[in-house]
Amino acid sequence: MNIGTVQAQVEPAPLASSIEILEMDRLGQLYLVNDKQEVLKYSRNGQLLARYSNFQLGAVGTLDASNPFAILVYYPNFQKAIILNRNLTEVSLFDLQEFGFWEVPTVVLASDNNIWLVDPLDKILIKVDAQGNRIVQSANILQQTGLSPGILRIREAEQSVWLSTDQHFLWQYDVFGQ
Repeated sequence: MNIGTVQAQVEPAPLASSIEILEMDRLGQLYLVNDKQEVLKYSRNGQLLARYSNFQLGAVGTLDASNPFAILVYYPNFQKAIILNRNLTEVSLFDLQEFGFWEVPTVVLASDNNIWLVDPLDKILIKVDAQGNRIVQSANILQQTGLSPGILRIREAEQSVWLSTDQHFLWQYDVFGQ
């Protein structure tokens, strides 16, 4: 029996601009932020489905597509997190400065559509709702670990919240901040 070789040719799709951030949801849809700070949503087949931009808020710092029905876009220069629906239409706003948080480097959508953040001043992991109420908070990270890292990324998955740091640490908390 002779099994032949099949070669597939894949033509790269040209983009009008470069990609700053790239995420994929659990349905296989791609979300990207281009150098114009637009959020673009593509189907699994590469078809452009939706586009979102808010030029008043500056550069996108975080794009969280872990929930395909609630996409989080975070603008760190203005400390605002916007939740978009599956059509990339704004449905809610988290204004961290109004909530008393300053210089928060990144946020992530929680499974209950609230947000997780690390307060860089108090060094605690916090879950807040859209009104700024603290739902959950951890103990002080500096006191727990003896380290004062910069948080690069936060992710919630499988009943855990993961923090990656600029000191190459990965910390795991449960959804109660423990």
